[in-house]
Amino acid sequence: MGKTYDAKLLYSLRDEVMALGIPQSDAELVVDSMLSGRSASWINNENIEMSAVNDKLVKYLEDKKCAIKVKVEECGIGKFIWDIKAKSNEEYFPPTF
Repeated sequence: MGKTYDAKLLYSLRDEVMALGIPQSDAELVVDSMLSGRSASWINNENIEMSAVNDKLVKYLEDKKCAIKVKVEECGIGKFIWDIKAKSNEEYFPPTF
């Protein structure tokens, strides 16, 4: 069983990620991977600005020293494929929250 986190921390991190332009459902999954350090992937049809991911979210995760790498691809049919990979580099532990 993984570590549990305070609800205030979870909502705070989700709100920070959403402030970057990431939809709520995607932000919640990103936060889950941030805290667990696990990989995840999903498809969503909520529109996002690719710069929100490629610039803002990537920098945010680096600043927080999270052990994940995020990649989002537009499928061309109004859907986005999210792929989060866990980093194995120990310099990313512990994350700074």
